[in-house]
Amino acid sequence: MSTNLRQKAYDHIRWGAMTGRFRPGARLSIRELARQIDVSAIPVREAMTQLVSEGLLEHKPGVGIFVVDLSAQEVSELCDLREALECHAIRKVAPVADSALVDELRRAKRSMEQAIEAMQRVGEENWKTSSMDAWTLADAQFHMAILKAAGNRRTLKILSDLRVLTYSLGCRDRSYAVERLRRADAEHAAILEAVAAHDGPAAEKALANHLAQGGRATLAALQRKHMEIDDGIGETPWSENLQNRLHELEQTASQGTLPPSGSKRKGKRTGVSE
Repeated sequence: MSTNLRQKAYDHIRWGAMTGRFRPGARLSIRELARQIDVSAIPVREAMTQLVSEGLLEHKPGVGIFVVDLSAQEVSELCDLREALECHAIRKVAPVADSALVDELRRAKRSMEQAIEAMQRVGEENWKTSSMDAWTLADAQFHMAILKAAGNRRTLKILSDLRVLTYSLGCRDRSYAVERLRRADAEHAAILEAVAAHDGPAAEKALANHLAQGGRATLAALQRKHMEIDDGIGETPWSENLQNRLHELEQTASQGTLPPSGSKRKGKRTGVSE
């Protein structure tokens, strides 16, 4: 079986869940996905098996394969896990951060500032998806730079999967727009300042605060969905360009840290079937 076909199926399903094309709790059909992707059922089934093991899909024997629909407790646990892993990474990185890392963090933060400025110019009712896309990409670049510097391939992979899980909850409703982004800008500034000063404890504290704020926003978005609140705010769609850029960012960050595909250990089969 061609690895390229399996990867094509994997990317299609993973990004479909992230963008909301496949909603939490939705049942996925292997035949329909194979038709959409223009591949046979085998690479789709293999991709689904991998995504089940990563937690994005859920296999219910005798029923089917579903996009995972997380409870508030499960989301809270994921946020705690992300905080533990990222804080561990920055605790290692901050005391030895070089100028290249600090410059990369500054560039990412400046890109976030420019996106916020663009939103402020037009007002929240008229801001463009491209501005939010630019902020999301820069935010990912900021956090990925720290993780890449820490050099732990497993942490990179786990946090990449966690990010997709939280994105799939629909955290891009406009209640997360300019006001929250202004606060996030101050939080990123505190992280950057501590890393530039090689102050590990301060960097960890600033990052923990930032992630705790983001976790609360994620839980609020989940609550809105469960309560089916419709206040006219609506959601901002994920653009295909953003999907591709985030994927490229993940791939670039993992180069030199992840093992070759042929060296992966064989995992327990999950028995995914039609």
